[in-house]
Amino acid sequence: MMVALVQPLALPSDSPRCRVSDQLPQNNTLVMLPIVSIKNILSFVSYNKISQLRLVCKIMDLVCQRMLNQEFLKVERYHNLCQKQVKAQLPRRESERRNHSLAHHANNLAVVKTWLSLLNMTFMKYVNFNLCCFIPGKVIDEIYRVLSYVNSTRAPQRAHEVLQELRDISSMAMEYFDEKIVPILKRKLLGSDVSGRLMGSPPVPGLSAALKTMQLFSKQNPSRQKLLNSSSRLRPTVLE
Repeated sequence: MMVALVQPLALPSDSPRCRVSDQLPQNNTLVMLPIVSIKNILSFVSYNKISQLRLVCKIMDLVCQRMLNQEFLKVERYHNLCQKQVKAQLPRRESERRNHSLAHHANNLAVVKTWLSLLNMTFMKYVNFNLCCFIPGKVIDEIYRVLSYVNSTRAPQRAHEVLQELRDISSMAMEYFDEKIVPILKRKLLGSDVSGRLMGSPPVPGLSAALKTMQLFSKQNPSRQKLLNSSSRLRPTVLE
């Protein structure tokens, strides 16, 4: 028994049916949805993926930037809550804390606090001036992973074993941001202020003050280095 294969006829390019099919992909894209819906969809993917989706288009860039900024602040609050809960169960005497069952929990959370402070000092001053967002979404994923591990494990490993990945990607992200992105942001800030004056229009409000604040923060960079050095000196005592 032979079966004849019938191929569908090709529609002409001016056919109404063809024109409708051509318009469907344009009207059914993800960015055509409400922002709330887009954020709900993106909540199912990692923040590392969200940081990569910024390249899709301007709308996606704005949504992803907002999500990254909000989530970094949220993970800071979540860490503070975890740290308060652990401290509330620790004895007040320092000598008794070392042998307590939650000693490693407290040590891990203390080191996470140090890296959160460093990341905040590096990125958030530029985020507050709407110059950029919290770029390294992978860092947020790793912080959540560490906090989940510490909260769900009765006897977590020592800080240098748990936080190795967080230390590596955080230090690389901060180094790249300081060397590659900060100079661009400062030139952009200066260019906006100068271009506003050259065109005879009033400069963008807050730009001069923002630049002065940036310069003040750049002068205070040794404080961040001191924090790094102090954390590295504290590691042997914490791990013992």
